[in-house]
Amino acid sequence: MNSLVRSRAIVYGLHLAIGCGAAFKPHLIYLLPLLLLWMQCKWQRIAQGLLIAAAGFVAASLRAPAPLPAEGSYGSGYLQFHSVAPQQGPFNHSLACKATFIDAHARTTPCTLYFKPNEERPPARCDYLICGTLKPTDRGMIQFKPERTAPWIPVEGSWSSAEWRYLAKESLRRYFKQLFPDTHARHFLAAMATGDIDDRLLSMEFNKVGLSHILAISGFNFVLIAAVLGALLRSFLPFKLTYLLLFLLLSGYLLFLGLNPSILRAYVAISFYLLARFVGLRPTALDLLGLGIIVELVYNPLYVQDLGFQLTFLCTLGLLLFSAPLGKLLSFLLPRRPVSEIAHMSLVDKHGTLLCGLIRSSLATNLSAHLLALPLCLYVFHSFPLLSLVYNLFFPFCLSISLLLLILGLMLGPFGLPIHALNSTFTAYILEIIGNPPALLNIQLQLPDFPFPLLIAILSILALTKSAQGGKIEYFLRGGRSSAG
Repeated sequence: MNSLVRSRAIVYGLHLAIGCGAAFKPHLIYLLPLLLLWMQCKWQRIAQGLLIAAAGFVAASLRAPAPLPAEGSYGSGYLQFHSVAPQQGPFNHSLACKATFIDAHARTTPCTLYFKPNEERPPARCDYLICGTLKPTDRGMIQFKPERTAPWIPVEGSWSSAEWRYLAKESLRRYFKQLFPDTHARHFLAAMATGDIDDRLLSMEFNKVGLSHILAISGFNFVLIAAVLGALLRSFLPFKLTYLLLFLLLSGYLLFLGLNPSILRAYVAISFYLLARFVGLRPTALDLLGLGIIVELVYNPLYVQDLGFQLTFLCTLGLLLFSAPLGKLLSFLLPRRPVSEIAHMSLVDKHGTLLCGLIRSSLATNLSAHLLALPLCLYVFHSFPLLSLVYNLFFPFCLSISLLLLILGLMLGPFGLPIHALNSTFTAYILEIIGNPPALLNIQLQLPDFPFPLLIAILSILALTKSAQGGKIEYFLRGGRSSAG
């Protein structure tokens, strides 16, 4: 049986995601992943999955925003703020406020408001009753423009943490300005810590080499920060106290960052893992991923349309399913050496063997993460920079060093200034590599037309028939011999 199907949580999570997706983009192609799942499940699990998919379809249909005419829709209603973040455009700076507009018919529409930095705006501490226009933009988003003369009437009893998060992040940016003399490094580390990008040049450089997911706080970054904090706490605290303190620290950090689909997935997975380890259980990675999908879509079925949710799920699933088979395949080119053989090698050969192991592991991780994400990138952006495959080999490791130095420096307070100075120099150096990529490798894989049914078919076949592919890889590595031979 496919290792994916053995995880009940991931099977139920896939059914829920398919049900929510079908509500927003109905298509018969969804039958393909369902049939591939059902071929490997017992009828009880099929019946349970169908009920979950139906519940997801109904919940997403009820939460789906009403379609807007091209000229927009004017009306009055309640505006709920979710986040406030600086945004740099080609010619000016602005504050982008993400919110939800609820009209008189109780229809909800996610939208964005824009304010000039020095423009007077209502504090995002509560909900407001306001009149304005909802209008679709060229980028597929919906912008809310309040009526100029309309008053912002606070809704009694409502509350939002968006303003507090914005002010807290602004305080952290001002503190970073004192710590890091290099402007480029400071903007990058601030983006890593807050998840908000206020440097357009930095964003363009990372987009060029396919590392834009690094700038925003993603699931990878959140897990990396959790791993660094866990290692530091575990060095002087017992494991149960480490798990409890790490859970509290990450919960506070989640409140500081705000609810983002990729962050929420990582937080749910880590929280369930810490809880399970606290009581002595060992959950599988696929179970944790499935629980993350279920919690996110139950909280907000609209997340199924979010590109961050889709990419973080596919990258993580690709790592879990394909890193081991690809590692075995790459062992054919970069063979693994037994410890007994390494012990008799010269010092140079030992270092060469270690380097080959690191390259093999990096390649397997990089390729497995891109295997499921690549079709989605081609479907959404119609292009993919090949530089991403190169830079993802080493930049996550450099990022872990930068984050480790940042956390150590912040924990030491005024005694951490030498560490911050070292981190500023190191981060500026790796950003210089990002900003000046080799022209020879600056190639875009382009595919102007990528149909949606083809996307679902490729992802379904890759993920849900992985066991057969893994068996073929092992059979090939054995030179065509059976396991009995």
